[in-house]
Amino acid sequence: MEDLFCSQLSKQVGEQLFGTAVANIKIWFLLEYNRPWQAKATDDNELPSAVQSWLREQMELVGDARLQFIRQHKASPTLSFFIALPEDGRLYRFELDEYEDLFMLDITAIVGGAAQYESFQWSKPLYLVCTNGKRDRCCALWGAAFFRALQPLAGTAVWQTTHLGGHRFAPTMLTLPDGVMHGRLSVENAAEFLAAWLQGKIIPDNYRGQARYEPVVQAADYFLRQETGETAVSAYHYVSYQNGTDSERRVQFVDHDGAIHEVIVGVETAVPENLLASCGKPQVKPISQYTYLAHSVTGNS
Repeated sequence: MEDLFCSQLSKQVGEQLFGTAVANIKIWFLLEYNRPWQAKATDDNELPSAVQSWLREQMELVGDARLQFIRQHKASPTLSFFIALPEDGRLYRFELDEYEDLFMLDITAIVGGAAQYESFQWSKPLYLVCTNGKRDRCCALWGAAFFRALQPLAGTAVWQTTHLGGHRFAPTMLTLPDGVMHGRLSVENAAEFLAAWLQGKIIPDNYRGQARYEPVVQAADYFLRQETGETAVSAYHYVSYQNGTDSERRVQFVDHDGAIHEVIVGVETAVPENLLASCGKPQVKPISQYTYLAHSVTGNS
């Protein structure tokens, strides 16, 4: 068992990919950090202590935020710092001469859309591939390979990043500013993936979900797309969800025409045999499993 990769076992036992993105992340902080990454890189690093404290304070201040370290093969003379807000598709880029330059930024104003920061808005997409091998060897092997395959196609828009959650689905990737997470990507299909994404379309087989949603909403979003055949990222917007029975959830979305789509999702916890939490860890991994139950539409169609 210990000689097998957790991502291989995940596919073998049929673990669902959808509904597995990190949840409830409304704001992403991306900081270029070119020193070696540890397993928990954003906590265990060599940043000045004042910078580490500032980052923690800013994330607590704005709420629902997550920090990722990023890097490319060749470091530039300056350091990049991005802030992404998927809810309204905003992305900002700042160039730093040193990490202490962060202190000059008013994060609350940036998040609030202050006019003084409009000139820092970044119009290009970002592709962040998890290559944090200290966290899991699947990301070291398949994540790094996918990064190398995508880089010639998308250039400096592609970055390596620290743990995104779900190394069992390696290679994993986050795209911004939309905040969508992808998994089980392949080197052979890198060009196909990029072509679809540049048209604003998801590839269902690689779709983990939108990170600003919680997992059951991610699963409902996936099922809705399966029912309608809609692949545009922006096709649906989450409205609400409520509990049905103990194992049912009713999730509502609105489409561009104002129609309300309700998806009923079954939820249960399972412990598939032989599914590992991570490479090298013998414990099994309890997971949530989602089933499609029903879909209804009210209003315009």
